[in-house]
Amino acid sequence: MNRKMTYDSFFKDMSQMIIKQEEQKKRGHNDFNILSIVRKKYEEVGLHSKFIYSLLDREALHYQDDLFLKLFIKHVLVKTKNIGEIECVKREDLTLNIKREQRRIDFTIESSNYLIGIEMKLNASDETNQLSDYKEELDARNKLINDSKIVQIYYLTLDGSDASEISHNNIAYYRISFQKHILMWIENCIDEVYNISNLNLLISQYRDIVLQVTKQYKGKVMTLMEYLTKEVTVDKQEDYIKLLDSLTVTYQQQKNEIKKDYFLKTLVKDLNDNISNGYKVKFTGAEEDINKRYKVNIKFYKDNDWKVVYWLRFNSDNMSKMYWAIAKTLDNIDLKHIRVKYPKLNNPSKYHKSSTSLLWDFSQYDLDKNIYNIINYSDTLSKSILQEFNTVINDLKKEYDCTLDDINNLI
Repeated sequence: MNRKMTYDSFFKDMSQMIIKQEEQKKRGHNDFNILSIVRKKYEEVGLHSKFIYSLLDREALHYQDDLFLKLFIKHVLVKTKNIGEIECVKREDLTLNIKREQRRIDFTIESSNYLIGIEMKLNASDETNQLSDYKEELDARNKLINDSKIVQIYYLTLDGSDASEISHNNIAYYRISFQKHILMWIENCIDEVYNISNLNLLISQYRDIVLQVTKQYKGKVMTLMEYLTKEVTVDKQEDYIKLLDSLTVTYQQQKNEIKKDYFLKTLVKDLNDNISNGYKVKFTGAEEDINKRYKVNIKFYKDNDWKVVYWLRFNSDNMSKMYWAIAKTLDNIDLKHIRVKYPKLNNPSKYHKSSTSLLWDFSQYDLDKNIYNIINYSDTLSKSILQEFNTVINDLKKEYDCTLDDINNLI
């Protein structure tokens, strides 16, 4: 391979690809999605739960009565046979008949023959006794009507994965997925309203969101690999792929070094120089584990013995997908009594929760997306990350009626 000729040819072809992409955009090809603008695509309650329920609700303004509900029963509730007459569909259905703390079942569907509970998980972790509590609740409701109905629990995840044992406690439940069942349902909903333009458009946009979160989405503007396979001659493809591999590996390695140095040194120093209200910041974990998911953190705290702190850490290997969490520092710490004392933490409106964290979300200032700022404006980026911390701490007081001091005083 003549490296100079390959480079020259490669960059010439890449210029042609960019021109072709721009031509496609001018002709109206785009990946604009109103749903992903007003909501985050992984947001369970604010996006997925609300949208799915808006279709299942027979009284909703789509004016399609039970059309979408019947399709949902057919394509999603695949283990439900002879469901009978639908009596009610509820979202965030409060458990009132169990001895443990009250929970909210994502969806319940009650018919003349069934009591069905559906728990939806996109990114959040399973909680202790979650599915078994739902089963206990629906069994209790069934006893009030002389056990006249069949109780079923469905567990809806991106790929149809199993629930954890701490959640199901060996009760029977059925696995369903966005990847297969929800997508099939949505496709059939689109087919049914193909001539109702506004409904068709909106449901199609939700389909694109489902494709994105299940890693199946293909953009409407030509990608690099599509260009390589469709527009570049076969004799060039192998050299181009090797060149891309080399460039990608080298770039990723150097980018990781920049992120590592910033996270270990610059960011911690900048945060300590500017943080207020008695908070301190330190790096925790082993430096050699910096590329390992969950292994290292930047810890925000006031006292060394705090059991719940504000963490800043990585969700994936290679220091990508940075997120924050108000979370416990030890596995044996029980967060339940904190949620009992501050019940608003049970159903956070703006953020996520998990079995190990009271609140969490992906950082707006993910390091992988801010390489340019790390190189040129690291001080500004550090201040933005600190501002995100201050916003969360203020929200904790304003929205959830507690502070990190209050939480740690309970433990």
